[in-house]
Amino acid sequence: MNTSPRHNSDKRVIRTKKAIRNALFKLMETKELSHISISELTAGANVNRRTFYTHYSDITEILDEIEAELIQALSETLGTVEPTNYQKNVSSQFISFYELISGEYDDYFHLLKIDTRGVLVSRLRNAIKDSAESIFRSAEHELSRDSVMAAAFVAGGFIAYFSEWYYSDNRIPLEEAAHIVGVMAEGSIKAFEKI
Repeated sequence: MNTSPRHNSDKRVIRTKKAIRNALFKLMETKELSHISISELTAGANVNRRTFYTHYSDITEILDEIEAELIQALSETLGTVEPTNYQKNVSSQFISFYELISGEYDDYFHLLKIDTRGVLVSRLRNAIKDSAESIFRSAEHELSRDSVMAAAFVAGGFIAYFSEWYYSDNRIPLEEAAHIVGVMAEGSIKAFEKI
């Protein structure tokens, strides 16, 4: 098999970034993000500082990149939303979110459990809120102040419900959980419409 130097370089970049991410996740299990130094991160990832700065300007940029990937992946699922069926849209988002988290982002999501200051939860909730606002836009609703508040409310409930369900010892089936969160979100949205 003949692989080009560019292809090998891309594989190296992917491996290096993965090593940096994994080292960050491991450090975040015992330290707050603001207390992690570049030196200990690069030592944990087995890369030098120059390599780190080739890819990132600071540590928070790693989380920004992960969240951007997650938001992009979530946004790609919005192409199939039904303009007036909030319950189905939110249920579909729940399943898509589960598939993303349980696949590629499980280590990232695990950090939410130990994020005592709520920094990661807040960032992720904002990403879900953006997704909810996109659903409102697809339904051709003008994003009034109330619908922005409804999106924030739904996003907070979505993340809270998902976290409780994901880490539950007696987890109900995925489709049932998705249906429940969809019904709850739709009820919340309809309540906002009556205000």
